[in-house]
Amino acid sequence: MIYSLLERQGEDPEIQGSDYAAAVEKRLRQGHVLYLGKMQDGTPGTRYAGAAFAGYTKFYLEAVRYWLALPEHCVAMYDGYTAPSRRGKRYYSQVWNAALDDCTARGVTSAWGFIMPHNKHSFIVHQKLGLAHIIQKITLRQRWGFRWHRVVKMDCYSHDLFPEIRK
Repeated sequence: MIYSLLERQGEDPEIQGSDYAAAVEKRLRQGHVLYLGKMQDGTPGTRYAGAAFAGYTKFYLEAVRYWLALPEHCVAMYDGYTAPSRRGKRYYSQVWNAALDDCTARGVTSAWGFIMPHNKHSFIVHQKLGLAHIIQKITLRQRWGFRWHRVVKMDCYSHDLFPEIRK
């Protein structure tokens, strides 16, 4: 099931050296939902082109090591991925839209996505999906064994923060 996600372990520098399969299993045990986009090209066997996770209620942002309580009827869509050979073929948008349809059926009325500022391509993809409103920025500082977070409330659009990604 998770072949394309395990393929990611070798490709993505953010998770290299980690046991990604164990992380995925842990997320599923915690009640998160994994949405997978199946390849439609007649490839033998079941292969997946893309994936996205959804979390409800309390949500841990691994990249900044921060727990975030989600509002009622809200879903956190995170850790989206598309296999390199399938990028640019709209698999991610299909996974995202199918996931949001399912979340809506579960009573969700809003979705939050989490994107690292260096991932400008992800900003562009999400802008095209209609998710460009930024409501907060979370930063992590670490020094001398201490860490602290800064949460800044925002009300702007991604292209206001990053003018170079305008549509």
